[in-house]
Amino acid sequence: MTVSVVLVTFNSREIVGEALRDLVSRADLQVIVVDNASTDGTADWLESEFPSVKLLRNKKNVGFAAAVNRGASNAYHDAILLLNPDARLTYRSLQVLTRGLAQDNVGIVAPLLESPGKGLFTANAGHAPTIWRMATHSTGLSRLGNRIPALAGHYVVMPGLTNRDMDVDWVTGGCLLVRREVWTQLNGLTERWFMYAEDIEFCLRAKDRGWGVKFIPSVTGVHAIGGSTSGIDGQVSTLWIRHLFELYVLRTGAGTFRARSWKLVVGAGFYLREVCFRLLMWLRPDRATGYEYHVQRYRRYRIDLFKWIPIPGSVTSLSN
Repeated sequence: MTVSVVLVTFNSREIVGEALRDLVSRADLQVIVVDNASTDGTADWLESEFPSVKLLRNKKNVGFAAAVNRGASNAYHDAILLLNPDARLTYRSLQVLTRGLAQDNVGIVAPLLESPGKGLFTANAGHAPTIWRMATHSTGLSRLGNRIPALAGHYVVMPGLTNRDMDVDWVTGGCLLVRREVWTQLNGLTERWFMYAEDIEFCLRAKDRGWGVKFIPSVTGVHAIGGSTSGIDGQVSTLWIRHLFELYVLRTGAGTFRARSWKLVVGAGFYLREVCFRLLMWLRPDRATGYEYHVQRYRRYRIDLFKWIPIPGSVTSLSN
């Protein structure tokens, strides 16, 4: 199975080289980079340093999904690897993923993305954002998900994670290998959102068509969390929860009651986490600065979720 690699850059000159270096030298790979109107010279640098790369320049920043769709439309191999410019996947790891994708009815696979020094509790894969999954996630109960499956949340969690392949509902678009047949069937990523949630929605649609989505934690890559979005304004940190709510409404056809229930349950979970960290600040004043960060983080999630709620009847389509 041959692979086309698609990367999207935006002011990524300082990081994208590491993502490309082990891939561009492989004759059996097609490497495509779509630059979203970088202002730091990323496109010119790529053209000079990696002349074999097919470089597509957008005149403006059209967002992740639209840029990926443009890049994938130029792909001609059997599978397409979506790779963030701040992620690294070796050629050998890609070969293992390709073998996983070759299994019957498997349409999408992804490795475990590690972020050295970050102490991550969640992995780059998970389950659909139902009320229950989001309740266990927002309250923190999902940390027990690998030991108590009923408590599994929106994300697969790291504690207790084994090397066994997992059937999941979604994997992140930061490093995602998909059959080109599946990509074509689904007409690529929805461009409803500038970024965040489009990869989850894509995987859910693949499952609707009968394709399996597999998370393969025995294969690892490296991801510098946030590196590919460092040039976007600070509001981005809360876009994920807005878009997950909208995705929930779109996928389930939830009416006002269910939509408000989702908001209430998830918001209450974030508030509980906020209160717990405030208590820890009082109990452990020597670590107050670190706990304060989490207090403010969960507070932002909660406030933004309650502040931004589309009327369910106005959310009607995921079409591009």
